[in-house]
Amino acid sequence: NTFVRIATITGFNSPRYLLPVSNGKAYVTDLYANAISVVDLGSNTITGSIACHGWTEELTLAYGKAFVTNKTHNYVYVIDTGTDLLVDSIAVSRGGNSIVEDANGKLWVACSGGGGTQPALYRIDPIALEVEATFAFGSSSDSPWRLTTNGDHSMLYFLNNHVYRMAITDAVLPTSPFIAADGRNFYGLGVDPNNGTVYV
Repeated sequence: NTFVRIATITGFNSPRYLLPVSNGKAYVTDLYANAISVVDLGSNTITGSIACHGWTEELTLAYGKAFVTNKTHNYVYVIDTGTDLLVDSIAVSRGGNSIVEDANGKLWVACSGGGGTQPALYRIDPIALEVEATFAFGSSSDSPWRLTTNGDHSMLYFLNNHVYRMAITDAVLPTSPFIAADGRNFYGLGVDPNNGTVYV
């Protein structure tokens, strides 16, 4: 609330994203460590690690499990937050970079593709641990990322050169940009959950 630093957690290799998974524990993904760090939020120290090969990126929590994207492998990894064990994996395209939960409790993952896999958005059932729907992009030059939602989680927004928007009930990918790049290099994307303002 005050923007005053209260602690520094040290000992990471190249930390990416932090996700609190309980009142006292968080997971931190990493670019180079081939592992996800387990952090004690009381002492602000690393207390363990979960082996996970490759560049782990965004992650989210659902039904007591952490779902982790991986930029260098074609899986979403599933971790039991009670035991800190990697318990499953869900096959998607390579280049998984962002993940969100929608209003129906489903998980959406953006994958940039590569290594013989296609750029795509995936909708995952976090209970059955399986892909429900695949929205494949038409060109290998497509690279969806920065996936996010609006305040009620009914709309998806993502970057793919331009800004695109689609409802979670849509059966196909949008064909026209929501915000055209017009020569600009869009890099970051966020949506105000209160009023729907899109920041690029």
